[in-house]
Amino acid sequence: MFREFILPEIIVEASWLDASIFHLDGPGALRHLDTLLDIDSITGIAWLPGAGKPPISELIPILQKIQARNKVIQAEVYDWEIPILMQELRPEGVLYITSCKTKQDAIDLIKVVEEGSVTTLHSGQT
Repeated sequence: MFREFILPEIIVEASWLDASIFHLDGPGALRHLDTLLDIDSITGIAWLPGAGKPPISELIPILQKIQARNKVIQAEVYDWEIPILMQELRPEGVLYITSCKTKQDAIDLIKVVEEGSVTTLHSGQT
């Protein structure tokens, strides 16, 4: 049903735009990833694993697959995942959306990103 009813509309909508990011929401939507990656007018994938699912850093092969198809990635991640993702993904075309519990955690995260360091930030996973 996705290919018959939804996909044609996605293709039309994406073709109207200079750039488009498809929001892939939850593990059930992953079955459509390959089809979406085949659409040239979709330039990126925004992905949220879903409530109660593993953190995105445990699903790196999926993100690498998106990058291998030259699509940009927008991902909501925990702050402690960023060093892991920095080690496993190319930085070009990736937007991480995160938050920190404290101002110091945010300062530490900025330092890690600026230095390109892949050291662990803090052990307090959220």
